[in-house]
Amino acid sequence: MSDHKPSSEAASPGIDGRRRVALAVVLSGIFVTIMDNSIVNVAIPVIRSTLHASFGEAELTVASYALAFSAGMITGGRLGDIYGQRRVFMVAFAAFTLTSFICGVAPNIKVFIAGRLLQGASAATQAWRPSSLPHDSQKRLGTIISETEKDHRIPTEAGS
Repeated sequence: MSDHKPSSEAASPGIDGRRRVALAVVLSGIFVTIMDNSIVNVAIPVIRSTLHASFGEAELTVASYALAFSAGMITGGRLGDIYGQRRVFMVAFAAFTLTSFICGVAPNIKVFIAGRLLQGASAATQAWRPSSLPHDSQKRLGTIISETEKDHRIPTEAGS
């Protein structure tokens, strides 16, 4: 018999520590962008009274975030393709943190709306996109999606 012990990789299947940390960071980035939008929706009455905002200005805080987020998704993806997904994510996460701080200390509604606009743009840039996955992961994801779609197809002809 041999004294050879299996390596730690073979002994403990799964992802290593660095990948777990990366996964936690990416998931927290996704979580805070969703949570932030929910918090602002709930806080609209307080925002109106604290910053002496009209109803339209308060709604603009939500709309500016949504507009910047939806418009920035394509730009964020392209920036990730050019400069690298990791680098763009980290810069966007830092920008999201900074713009959250700006919104938190905003002295008036105009600064708050500008902060929300920038916050939406940074959230869009850090958003998860399948294009940020390595090619083999994209291929596996495509296979999973096509298999799922196959199970839910509506038959169009008799016998199909």
